[in-house]
Amino acid sequence: MLARIVAGLASGVLIWITIGLIARTAMPERWAGIYLMTQTLAQFGVATILASIIPAFGAHGGFLALGAISLITLPCLPFLPRAYPPLERGEETTPLPPPAGLAALVSVLIYLAFVVGLWVYLEPLAVQGGVDSGAVALAVPIGLGAQVAGALLATLIVGRVRALWVVLAVAALNIALLAIFGSGPTAPVFLAATGLFGFLWMFIMPFQLELVITADPTRRAATLIGGAQLIGSSLGPLFASLLVGEKQVGNVLWMGVACILASASIVVGLQFNKRAA
Repeated sequence: MLARIVAGLASGVLIWITIGLIARTAMPERWAGIYLMTQTLAQFGVATILASIIPAFGAHGGFLALGAISLITLPCLPFLPRAYPPLERGEETTPLPPPAGLAALVSVLIYLAFVVGLWVYLEPLAVQGGVDSGAVALAVPIGLGAQVAGALLATLIVGRVRALWVVLAVAALNIALLAIFGSGPTAPVFLAATGLFGFLWMFIMPFQLELVITADPTRRAATLIGGAQLIGSSLGPLFASLLVGEKQVGNVLWMGVACILASASIVVGLQFNKRAA
């Protein structure tokens, strides 16, 4: 547990370095899409490597492989920036984002709680709905491949379409997907829904960053979006675990609906407040 905590803290620092750079670029939304796409490709590659190592060498071999992969990144260190310029605070004297920026981060947190909470329980949902084990095994690679496609499309179109309408459209599609997952779909429908779910997962995130920057033009909130995403990703499965049981896996769907509606409501409220101001 202690080793896992230390590894998590180190990972958080690395994510902060990346998000700190993205928040300071001229087109942070596009760079966020590129980051998400390369991150998902890396996850897919590492998962493929571990799939061949762990059966032969066990869990210890998997950890050693992760350590070796980490060592490969060391030659990149001399090319990293040594420091970032401070963000403009305007008239604010606190390093924290303004209330609108914090609210936008809460919206992101709630949305990721839905996404990861559902992702964790997608397999038992499928089994409960009668989907065969072969189709369930295909869900993860299909979802990862769709995530890459979603991040790629977002990279190409972010900044050219209005982020608010994208976020609301994705919210509506996700609610439709929850209805499909809860209807006991056939294997092809389940896999298609899983692919669309993975696609929307990564597709929306650059647009969320755009809305966070709109809510807080100083970009202080944007530098914290990685933390909001990670906290949401942790709280989602935690809250879902309190709602589901051996015969009540479907409760995670209702949690998803609540999270989607709450996240979208915050986004809409921020837009109305901005117009009123």
